[in-house]
Amino acid sequence: MKILQNINPSKIKRQVIGTVILILIILVIYRIIRKIRDNVKERDTIRKAKGEINQNDLSFSDYEFKSFADRIFNAMDGIGTEETAIFHILKQMKTKSDMLALIVAFDTRKSKRWYSSFEGNMIAWLQNELDSYEHNSAAQIFQKLGIAY
Repeated sequence: MKILQNINPSKIKRQVIGTVILILIILVIYRIIRKIRDNVKERDTIRKAKGEINQNDLSFSDYEFKSFADRIFNAMDGIGTEETAIFHILKQMKTKSDMLALIVAFDTRKSKRWYSSFEGNMIAWLQNELDSYEHNSAAQIFQKLGIAY
């Protein structure tokens, strides 16, 4: 009982609050570092895609690739995913350069929804939005064109 009498409740309260604040700071720093690392990786994917595009193998104009990218983004951003729209566009890509140009046109995008903070390139969005069966279907489309997914 003497031990309990020596405990200062306000000191314990300060220590608990300090510990919670320290844990929150560590979590925020971890998330920032992870986000920076992911952004670098995604930007590197886009940079590599730009370097591999053969302009003679493109089946669509830059405007069309941008339109495709916008449609894929709109099919994924928000509640639910319009898988049919996504696969309709992915299947139109006839060459490796077509798919790479689509990835470049998509660039890195952040969700426009207030409830989502997701950000990434087209590959990251697809991996985030598609279930395992759809993910395998997308991987087959990419692999058929010689692109690792």
